[in-house]
Amino acid sequence: MISDEVLKILGIKDDPQSLMSNAEVMTMSILYTESLSLVKTISSTSSTACSFLARTKALAIGATVVSNALEIVLTKV
Repeated sequence: MISDEVLKILGIKDDPQSLMSNAEVMTMSILYTESLSLVKTISSTSSTACSFLARTKALAIGATVVSNALEIVLTKV
């Protein structure tokens, strides 16, 4: 593991009483940070998609209203 190799090069030893090695703690920290970044990206993308869908729905409703109004006007002419 890269984390383990870095710690060996730096001369950092594990505490024999700890439940996890220093390399395991480092790896979990990296994975946690990356997963948070991924969640933020997905959240941002979802927010943009929802905003787009809301605008599209509003445009569709507006088009329907205009279409209905035109139909009423044309039937009266």
